[in-house]
Amino acid sequence: MNTKKLANNLLILGIVLLIAAVCWWASFYGPIAHKLGVDLMRADSCLYSNGGLCKVAVGIAQLAGQTPYNPIVCWLGAGCAAVGALLKLS
Repeated sequence: MNTKKLANNLLILGIVLLIAAVCWWASFYGPIAHKLGVDLMRADSCLYSNGGLCKVAVGIAQLAGQTPYNPIVCWLGAGCAAVGALLKLS
């Protein structure tokens, strides 16, 4: 596979993963924010980390048998997009 094709594929994969991460994050934290009566953007750090209140929400979801949001999807997307963009520049 040539470098240009690899760069394009990584960039597209990264963008798709980032979109998927935002959708999963919003669908997981949106109902929680709604029930608490707060803006969803108060959970913006939960998009890329799993500490503090994010960890509490994840723990409660796991106890309830739900699949919680995992920020690794965001990091994988960002990594793929970054590598793809760097390869395009080289």
